[in-house]
Amino acid sequence: MLVSAGVEVVAGAVAEAEVVAEVVAGAEAVAVVEAVVVAGAVAVAEVVAVVEVVAVAEVVAVVEVVAGAVAVAGAGVVAEVVAEAVAEAGVEVVAEAVAVVEAVAVAEAVVEVVAGAEAEAVAGVEVEAEAVVVDLQLKAIQGAEALPKYVK
Repeated sequence: MLVSAGVEVVAGAVAEAEVVAEVVAGAEAVAVVEAVVVAGAVAVAEVVAVVEVVAVAEVVAVVEVVAGAVAVAGAGVVAEVVAEAVAEAGVEVVAEAVAVVEAVAVAEAVVEVVAGAEAEAVAGVEVEAEAVVVDLQLKAIQGAEALPKYVK
């Protein structure tokens, strides 16, 4: 069982992230985020997060974040993202993401999350946002040097 997501952050810098999580029904999962920031400089970050899940089959999600406001996810994933961006020579993007999945049957659902609002679940997928926080800190550096891991 896998949870996979692509994240795009637009605010003077562009970040592409891939989230892969192993999900065990009624247990915990570990999500690893690898992100690349492009804005005259490149950074690679790895984030490890603990995700509580009740029962999930296979979840594939795409999350788009624009200047800390809107997130759109697919297939039963609730993602609340807050992003700050300082667009200078060295771009710094800080994002907080909440993602908890509680699904009966994962169909092709669309979940919309607007900062501070509740999510809409479509296509018979029950989704509940509970407490899972992933702190994603991306600092643009020259070249493709890897940043240290951040564990929340």
